[in-house]
Amino acid sequence: MNRSLNIFTALALGALAASCGEQQQMPTAATPSFAKSTAGPTCSFSAMNSDIAKFFTSSTQQKLVKGLQSTMQDAWSVSDTAGTRAAGYDMFAQIAAAVDSGNVGTVSSGSNLVNEVSTCMFFDATQLPTDFPHDYTTELTPSAAGGFAVRGGTSDPADPVLARTLISGIAPVGTSTWASEIAAGGTVSAPGRVLFYGEPAATPDAYTWKVIPANATFSPGLIVGLCDPGDAYMVYSSEGTILPYTAATFIPGVCGTASVPTNLWQKSLAFGKRLASQLLPSPLDAATLSLPGAGGISKNFSTFSTYDVGTVTATFGLQPHDAAVYYADVCPATIPDSSNIGPVTLQVTKDGIPVGGVVVSLTQINNNGTPAQICGNTWGATDDNGNLTLDGIALTKTGGYELVASGNVPGRNINSTGGTSDKFNIRP
Repeated sequence: MNRSLNIFTALALGALAASCGEQQQMPTAATPSFAKSTAGPTCSFSAMNSDIAKFFTSSTQQKLVKGLQSTMQDAWSVSDTAGTRAAGYDMFAQIAAAVDSGNVGTVSSGSNLVNEVSTCMFFDATQLPTDFPHDYTTELTPSAAGGFAVRGGTSDPADPVLARTLISGIAPVGTSTWASEIAAGGTVSAPGRVLFYGEPAATPDAYTWKVIPANATFSPGLIVGLCDPGDAYMVYSSEGTILPYTAATFIPGVCGTASVPTNLWQKSLAFGKRLASQLLPSPLDAATLSLPGAGGISKNFSTFSTYDVGTVTATFGLQPHDAAVYYADVCPATIPDSSNIGPVTLQVTKDGIPVGGVVVSLTQINNNGTPAQICGNTWGATDDNGNLTLDGIALTKTGGYELVASGNVPGRNINSTGGTSDKFNIRP
């Protein structure tokens, strides 16, 4: 089946290094510690004023954001990191709301404001974009294919983060929430919130998602959704892995459509958010409605694209070894050490790229006569790096054997080749 959507990705990490400082100097004892560079940016709340006025077209929203700016400065002045960041994320949320409404003024001023607020949030060099100050023009232009949203706080939306033209999106896995994903990731300090921003990558059908703080990780991982060119495709991360597959039910549309017409994007965005709250009950429904995009589960962020996987290769690393036969009509719950031919390790790849989420099962070959039964832990799914370890495996008949590993990806038309172990012996 061919389902589709466009994707584009690009990620950024942070290279800032200067302490925040308004024109007035903070007392030395209260000054936060930063990794400093000779030309790093410094915090200036006064620099925000003109950008607030130029970006927000509503006087009401300008007043609200100015109030948040004041709250942020008060917290900053006493080195209240959590309070400073909370107000900063609130300002980001107001920027996102303005973009979603389509009512913005000078986009470059909005970009400046995001960088100015980031500078004052007590982030170190690992927490800001590597291209800091980042150009947020695409992310903040209502008619462009960017994305910009805050998640994780009690007042933040619970729905997926979507590119405004619905060519890509991000959502928590299963029953996880944004807050639980962030907390379990263990890299985001109070107030436990994250800014997601994204734009189409230079490569066709690729999209870059990034986060602030840039070193944020998520557990068990977030679904990155892209268009689905066909059922042999999975999501590739520019960090060098093919991600475990899951359907991205929050992405409607088809590949080959670069964007939703600009006069329709707001209606499409609302439609996509409604879809995100509904789990498709079966693959048949997904095929009938042609809704799901291709999704990959990622713990951090980079540039993402779809990859034609088709067939993967399973390779044994740690080989099975000789062991004693296990005489039994029924496989036991626990394999005795003397009969255990494991542990065995495998890696599953496509074109040398590790593939996560491949379900691998082991069978035995090459013993003549009555077939032996293979017992124990004979199957599992590869991890994010395409690796799998299986231990506690026994055979119920003596002789010489090889193990064969076969694999598939649930929800995809993908199978495996190779995967034959070295020969080993089962002795009496």
